[in-house]
Amino acid sequence: AKQSMRSYMIVVENLETCKIVAATTLLLELKFIHAGGVVGHIEDVVVNSEYRGKGLGVLVVQWAVTAAKEAGAYKCILDCSEENVGFY
Repeated sequence: AKQSMRSYMIVVENLETCKIVAATTLLLELKFIHAGGVVGHIEDVVVNSEYRGKGLGVLVVQWAVTAAKEAGAYKCILDCSEENVGFY
């Protein structure tokens, strides 16, 4: 039996204040189809209200997509409400 899911937290920290200012979760799901291929799920993208508009949401999503590709994912899904898609 293989592990069916791995998860990663991707964070951006303000080093001056030692506070996390942006984050997302990447879940890597092993699929029965596609010869046990991997699908990436990006969830819980958050940016501190004081840091919005600086591209941090896009940055954490890009990092998650890169990590999913490096893990061999054949696709990556951004799980968010339709009205938030444009932010990322």
